[in-house]
Amino acid sequence: MKYAAIVYSHKNIDSNELYDYDIPEPIIEEKKNLEYLMLKTCNRIELYISSENAGEDAKSLLKELCSYNPKYEKGLVYTGKEAVKHVFCVAAGLDSIILGENEILGQVKSAYTNYIKNGKAGTRLEKLFKNAVKTGKKVRTDTAINNGKIGIYSLAIDYIDKNYNGEEIAVIGSGEEAKRFLKGFSTKRYPKGKVFSRELEHAKKLAIQYGMDYGVFDLKQIENYKNVFCAYKSAEKFESKEAKLIVDISVPHVFEGKNVLHIEELASQAEETLNRRKEAAKMAEQITLSKVEDFIGIYGE
Repeated sequence: MKYAAIVYSHKNIDSNELYDYDIPEPIIEEKKNLEYLMLKTCNRIELYISSENAGEDAKSLLKELCSYNPKYEKGLVYTGKEAVKHVFCVAAGLDSIILGENEILGQVKSAYTNYIKNGKAGTRLEKLFKNAVKTGKKVRTDTAINNGKIGIYSLAIDYIDKNYNGEEIAVIGSGEEAKRFLKGFSTKRYPKGKVFSRELEHAKKLAIQYGMDYGVFDLKQIENYKNVFCAYKSAEKFESKEAKLIVDISVPHVFEGKNVLHIEELASQAEETLNRRKEAAKMAEQITLSKVEDFIGIYGE
């Protein structure tokens, strides 16, 4: 077998613990007979190797990693065809937490580019990863696996972005939800406006990060904004009558009105999109498996 992989991902390791599974490269570099390539993202740390007997080399390497630290025993080992299939599926977005995600394709390409540039990955791994990237591109071109948004925050950002014409926005709340919204929105637009919260210091810190104003929640002030994102705990509900957009992901709801989008509506849209992606994934998997067979037919496993 020419190919093998040792995998730590969201499938076998808690995502909050994955950073602990960074594989020490000096241990791999000692193996002069190996080509190797590491793929690291927030949801996976994967080591791909190539040699004349990659299957046995991977098992031996995993054993050595476990001697270094027993935690590594959780690693999944793929050899031969299964290793080829795994990296093709990763590039196609079939192995991601978010089915069909686009970001992983660029991460796969960057990984092999960097390791080849640094002389760690040789010809065999270059061929493997080039073909995986080609397959990932074809899957996204020929199927709808990456169409539509399936994240609550992505949908919230899109709604406000489409309604946004450069005016100031109001962000109600200063917790993790507000942070995630502003982080995502700032990749599309330069946010102007005000962060409202009962926790004034938290609001101040978040507002300064994005060059915004901050203050205590005041419904009268909110009525002046065309776009509002709300993630706030309040026993009181407010009726919004102005012609503007309020995306309210608070549980329970803070705002009511015909111009208000609640988290349930966003979740419903996300579920519909995910179901469409699952249907597209059937075709994506057929394409991917076909390309795996083509690759093995030419280069072996």
